[in-house]
Amino acid sequence: EAHEQAEWVAYYLTPEMLSKVYERKNTFKVDPKVSSGSATYADYGSAPNYDAGHLLPCRQMQFDCDAMRETFFMSNMSPQNKDFNRYKWAYLERLERNMAWRNNGLYVVTGPVLTDTIGHIGVTNKISIPRYYYKVFLSMDAQEPKMIAFVLPNQKLSAPFENFVVSVDSVESLT
Repeated sequence: EAHEQAEWVAYYLTPEMLSKVYERKNTFKVDPKVSSGSATYADYGSAPNYDAGHLLPCRQMQFDCDAMRETFFMSNMSPQNKDFNRYKWAYLERLERNMAWRNNGLYVVTGPVLTDTIGHIGVTNKISIPRYYYKVFLSMDAQEPKMIAFVLPNQKLSAPFENFVVSVDSVESLT
């Protein structure tokens, strides 16, 4: 509540879910299940350099109309630098889909690092702007589980993903 966004989201992504059946519709809306109220899409209008970035990506849910629509609840959004959201973060989401395909499924935990913020956006609500975002992937389709974690700064990035690989322990410490 203090940051007007989720601390984390977790989901399991299967190869069957990767079929793009429904076209994206930008239907951002308040989450009716957040009893204390949530941020609004209008709050993001006050900050043209920030997108309402999905924590659970819309593309990962385009196999089902209702699932895709639910990714547009404001409780699934976090202020991402537009050059970060549209490029490096989008490429990491594509890597996530590739890993889910190659590993016959993938557990994902992702979120903003809310212990280190760089201000806030919003007219009505004060939405914290995270300095970093993380993703943790767990594959169980091998003789032994495999995990990889990334922490990326919320800014335009050109360095390869290898530069942002960290231990899962470090993500836990950071968050």
